[in-house]
Amino acid sequence: MLKKILVCTDGSEDSRKAVLYASAFSKALNIPMTILNVILTGETLAGMIFPFTEEIKPADEIAKRESERILQESRSVAEAEGATCDTKVVAGTQVSKAVAAYAEKEGYDLIAVGSRGLGAFKRAAIGSSSINLVNYAHCPVIVVR
Repeated sequence: MLKKILVCTDGSEDSRKAVLYASAFSKALNIPMTILNVILTGETLAGMIFPFTEEIKPADEIAKRESERILQESRSVAEAEGATCDTKVVAGTQVSKAVAAYAEKEGYDLIAVGSRGLGAFKRAAIGSSSINLVNYAHCPVIVVR
């Protein structure tokens, strides 16, 4: 029996579909849902996005603001569908491992994720983070297209 749902979002259209799908489960089964965003650590945006500015903000600050924006948009979508949800940000060097570890630690029974995200390299059918999550997760993973 499902007690807690975790849905992962990166702001992509496929992850929005995953939020909608998980919201339907949450509402129909009257169970809580958490919307999760992963901030990748160990990366810097200096020189990549702001090469000509004097003030370069650390990647963490930029990522945190973007994460908050993504989570707010996703929460609005879920609540509009009648789901009860909260949001969470975790940090990690690999999205799939960070999601799987968080899901297991917090006792989630189901993970929903979009088939393709906003990564620099997209696969034709399913994204590498989704494939890896299916392999790492301790619980069922629904990959939404």
